[in-house]
Amino acid sequence: MSMLRSRALSVGPLRTFEATARLLNFSAAAEELSLTQSAVSRQIQILESELG
Repeated sequence: MSMLRSRALSVGPLRTFEATARLLNFSAAAEELSLTQSAVSRQIQILESELG
């Protein structure tokens, strides 16, 4: 039996993941999103945590 999520994922980490995946680079994603590389890394960690 699959478990359904009871709440939606956060938009910020999803947007950061999309940019990172498309650019294949944390630094390039950070520049595009006007964030630091550390902030991009943290957003990916948040998404990983939300997904389990």
